[in-house]
Amino acid sequence: MRLSQSARKLCQETILGFNVVTNRWDTLPPKALLSNSVRHIGTSEDHFNRREVLLTDAIDPKYQYVKLVGGAAEYLLFGNIP
Repeated sequence: MRLSQSARKLCQETILGFNVVTNRWDTLPPKALLSNSVRHIGTSEDHFNRREVLLTDAIDPKYQYVKLVGGAAEYLLFGNIP
């Protein structure tokens, strides 16, 4: 099985991208799977707070703010402040 096939089966979470023109969250076509939280103790907080996301397709680069919505929780995946 290819990674793209497993991604289509496992990725069920919706991705929203913030549209700066309309000032609204747009639903993006790719679906996502957020990896389980791994709780380690380490010297670098930056390294151990990262979580990986599996996507079915690329996200349009015009979206600087992207969040993952699924279930009761929402996660801000990336925020780029110019």
